[in-house]
Amino acid sequence: SLHELRQAISAVGTVSLTSEQLAVIAAGVAAAVASAGGSALGSGADRVTIPITVNGTAVADCQVWISSDSAGNHVVAGTLSTKSDGRVTFLLDAGDTYYLWAQKDGINPIEGRMFTAVAD
Repeated sequence: SLHELRQAISAVGTVSLTSEQLAVIAAGVAAAVASAGGSALGSGADRVTIPITVNGTAVADCQVWISSDSAGNHVVAGTLSTKSDGRVTFLLDAGDTYYLWAQKDGINPIEGRMFTAVAD
C-alpha cells in the first residue's frame, strides 16, 4: 500500500528511484485511485493547477498525486505527470486541504506537503 511505501521510505531516508521503479509506484497509485472509484484527475468541482519547481526551475515529467491525509493513505487524484512548464492540473475542491506527493529521478521527493486548493 502507499502507506507502507511511505513508511519504508521514511525508515531509509532519502531514496533514489529509477524511472522503472517510479513507473511501478505511479501505476500502483493510479490503480488505488481507480479501485476507490476515482479518476486520475480527481473528483472535485474545481480545476486546480499545481506548479512543481526546484530552486525556481520548473520540473517537467514529474509524477504527482494528491491525498486527503498527511500519511498518504487516501489518494484522491493522480498519478499525473507535469508538463514542460512544470505544471499539472487536478480536479479538486477549492478551499479544501490536501497533501501533495511528487517524485522524479534526480530530485528530492515531495512527501505529503499540505496545501489548500485554489481554483484556477
